[in-house]
Amino acid sequence: MKHIKTILAAATLSMLGLAPAALADGDKDKLVLPFDCELDGVKLEQGKYTIRWQGESSSLTVEVLDGKDVLVKTSATRSEVQMRQDDRYVRRMALDNGRSVLVEVRPQGRDFALRFEEALAKLESTGGIAKR
Repeated sequence: MKHIKTILAAATLSMLGLAPAALADGDKDKLVLPFDCELDGVKLEQGKYTIRWQGESSSLTVEVLDGKDVLVKTSATRSEVQMRQDDRYVRRMALDNGRSVLVEVRPQGRDFALRFEEALAKLESTGGIAKR
């Protein structure tokens, strides 16, 4: 009887959308990279990927996937965007040595961007130059 009550409670919460989900459908988007770049030392070639995120605005976990394969899992922060735009964008920073590092991604139709603070901190110490 106790197990039935637990199952019913979980089903009710799930139907109401109150049950925690690992990565909800609203927390993913297409990621189109118009250039080759790196994220946390992982090389990402120009192309189409999926990006998923979860967590609080100050501490997000972000995954970049190629199909079902997770290529990189890293941390990010949520950065509010001043003007709501319908287009996605990605921002990179180029280093003097020719490497390009992904530092920010804006999912389509969202009023925020995912900023990869660790990548930005590494660039500050090496003198990266911002490019769009």
